[in-house]
Amino acid sequence: MDTQRIIRSRFQVSNTIMKKTYKEFQEQVLEKTLSPEDTDDFIDKSIEGVTAIKNDKKRNKEDVSTAKSVLKWLQGVRATFEKEGSLHPSTVLSIMKTVAGVSSGRYG
Repeated sequence: MDTQRIIRSRFQVSNTIMKKTYKEFQEQVLEKTLSPEDTDDFIDKSIEGVTAIKNDKKRNKEDVSTAKSVLKWLQGVRATFEKEGSLHPSTVLSIMKTVAGVSSGRYG
């Protein structure tokens, strides 16, 4: 009888820990959302940085060509965002990477 109580007690403790851990995991996994203003700011910063690279006379042809294609992509993203009011999370991540890239010093 005492053995059953100990096993039951350990199970309840283990189960409580597991639920708490799962809840913490669940909170960490849920995506964070950006406000429309934040998303718009990221698009603006990306366009600003890419335009500066495109117009820089000291850049090589490859950088200018890449900047032109990225600018075209960003303009399409802007149009989609204005039409739909939202963007896929992977697109937002790509915009963030663009901002980081043009602000890093190598391209910005």
